[in-house]
Amino acid sequence: MLPHFHLFCMVTAGIDQGSYQFEKQSFWEHIKVYQDIFRSLFSSDIKVVLNGRLGYKDTDGLLQKIMQYGEKHSIKVTLSIKEPNKENRYYKGLQFSVII
Repeated sequence: MLPHFHLFCMVTAGIDQGSYQFEKQSFWEHIKVYQDIFRSLFSSDIKVVLNGRLGYKDTDGLLQKIMQYGEKHSIKVTLSIKEPNKENRYYKGLQFSVII
């Protein structure tokens, strides 16, 4: 049997200074790593799908701020927001998928 997925993990820790500044910056730092990996190894662009989860007081606001941060800093990646699955309680906070 072959696994149906592979796991790669990055962790960033810090303190937010308000307006999700830490989350926005850290998210995009991680996405840039994924971009570099897939461009250099596979000559491929990536798409990112955000999935809002429970764990933030304003998850929708966080997702919008993440998108705005990427636009403001001219980060070239296709980014979309998936309709939330309110029944899924497995993930807390922010979940995203990288599609190549």
